[in-house]
Amino acid sequence: MAKIIVTLGPSTKRKDDLMAMKKLGVYYVRANMSHTSLPDLKDYISLAKEAGIPFLLDTEGPQVRTGRLITRTVPLRENDVVKLYKKDIIGNEKSFSLRPKGVIDTFHEGDQLYFDGALLLRILDVTKKKNGYVVAVVTHSGRVGENKGLAIDSIYGNGYAKLPTLSEKDIKAIKIGLREGVSIIAASFVRNGEDVRFVREKTKGKMKIISKIECQDALNNLEDILNESDGIIIDRHDLCKEIPKERIFHTQKKIFDSALKAEKEAFASSYMLESMVDNEKCTEHERYNVLATLRHGAAGLVLSAETTIGAHPLKTIETLVSIIKESKKITPEYIFSE
Repeated sequence: MAKIIVTLGPSTKRKDDLMAMKKLGVYYVRANMSHTSLPDLKDYISLAKEAGIPFLLDTEGPQVRTGRLITRTVPLRENDVVKLYKKDIIGNEKSFSLRPKGVIDTFHEGDQLYFDGALLLRILDVTKKKNGYVVAVVTHSGRVGENKGLAIDSIYGNGYAKLPTLSEKDIKAIKIGLREGVSIIAASFVRNGEDVRFVREKTKGKMKIISKIECQDALNNLEDILNESDGIIIDRHDLCKEIPKERIFHTQKKIFDSALKAEKEAFASSYMLESMVDNEKCTEHERYNVLATLRHGAAGLVLSAETTIGAHPLKTIETLVSIIKESKKITPEYIFSE
């Protein structure tokens, strides 16, 4: 049966939650370091040990994210001018920070920043880098959220290229993981095999590496990444920031085919059962999406917001288990039986 990875968060931080997951057959639980503090990481590892579920450490990596905001989201209007800061500030509609800190130094005039939805910024002025910020103009109205990822379309190539493979927080998290006997890590935003080798060095060869495919560079260097990795996760949400959404399922199938040829496990993440963050039932579209992803060759599926902040985390897992079991029955004889 396809393996299920459950992301832990405020909705799933009790021992009873993890014991119930164990009964449902959850294969891994993970902490996403983009949203998890180091103290919480220690707590989650402890809970996983008590429940007897293997723990997966998911790094921040070089993903670019917004910093803290005065409210969870702030509106930006077309032609607004905003300052993007290197230092951590409480942002608003006129200025906010980006992390990791080094990303500001990589910007050039004309670079474009893509957020979720229609929001788009274009870098106007980089002469203020020495003062710790750059200036951008809003080219499409929208709302920017706190701690939200974005993609960089640089006129000088991919904007991730000069960013570190692991953040300072990741390095600290790995030390905790090694101390606690964590044996598997998901490496975010890897760009090539060299990134994977770097992570293996930092984990002292003691952790299996599941590389996350979520940027164009990773697609360009997929064979190299597969050769160096123990498995992969396709993060469809982040990948859709760099390729058209219309291409995601075709791209996903090609990645799964490549992973199968390389004899490496491939998981799918994002756009799973997200309506269940609020509702007790998934949509028929989501059910079809999961079935199609399994038919494409997914070795497993990852639940994110559904189990970190969702109102019905265990019900979501039950639903996913049910869909996976149903997918195993699908044969011509089963479909046309009474």
